[in-house]
Amino acid sequence: MHALTITGPMNASALTMPGHASAVPATGLQEIAGGLVRVVADVLAPATVSGAAARGEHQVRMQPAVQAESRAGRLAGRQEGRLAVQLMAESLPPYTVTALEPFLSARTVSQHCGSLGSDSIRDVELELEALISNMPVAGQGLEAVVRHVARLDSGRPEVRRVTECLCTLHNHALYWRSMKPGGGGRPKAQLMDAIVASFGSWEAFRDVFLARAANRLWAGWLWLVSDGASVSLMHAMAATSPLLTGRQPLLALDLWELAYHKDYGDDRARYAETFLHSLVDWSHAEHLYSSRR
Repeated sequence: MHALTITGPMNASALTMPGHASAVPATGLQEIAGGLVRVVADVLAPATVSGAAARGEHQVRMQPAVQAESRAGRLAGRQEGRLAVQLMAESLPPYTVTALEPFLSARTVSQHCGSLGSDSIRDVELELEALISNMPVAGQGLEAVVRHVARLDSGRPEVRRVTECLCTLHNHALYWRSMKPGGGGRPKAQLMDAIVASFGSWEAFRDVFLARAANRLWAGWLWLVSDGASVSLMHAMAATSPLLTGRQPLLALDLWELAYHKDYGDDRARYAETFLHSLVDWSHAEHLYSSRR
């Protein structure tokens, strides 16, 4: 499935296909994300998770320590193991599961974070460790690691699998940070100027964004991205990221049913409207836009 880039009002000439990746079914993306979250629960020490939960950063259901002993022992003291845990944790919300109510319920956020898993995720984790072991990514976040891995040979199956996992993690990390309690409104200053320059007006951008999000023929991800000073909308059903095409994602909206169905049923249009009107964190998008130009 191709990634689609959209600029300006919807018409045939507004769609371009800058690249593509093999499509991953909705359940596949959800299993990857859920499995990675469960790996965090397996690896992190109970005291560490409890402290993070107490600060309201995220909530992870801990497995008994005895189940994690061999895994933690294997990863302890190894840079790549610690980095893998950091990257997995970064994909979780930076707020409690109740923070976005009543627009996204605690049930939806909790199940989105970790209700599903995949047995193959453990093999992918080992491949991730092997690929990043010699990379200068210590202390860096998901975005930097995705950019580093994107430079590797994508024809290698292990690189492709790890890239898809990292893109899924980064998409979720950006999705959670694209929202905040008391969000909504409009962007300011430079980002608003860029939106008006690319789409003609704020209203035109809003209409295109909502129409793309509500299109039931599409699932996957919808991003607002920047390429230099210009901005556009990009959509993909694959486990991919605008980072792989050299674009900077500013906002991410998850269009897989797991993200909204328990709260909105089949009414994805209302979910998208709520995201844009009541949840979106434009200050985070503005920071990414100004700092990545």
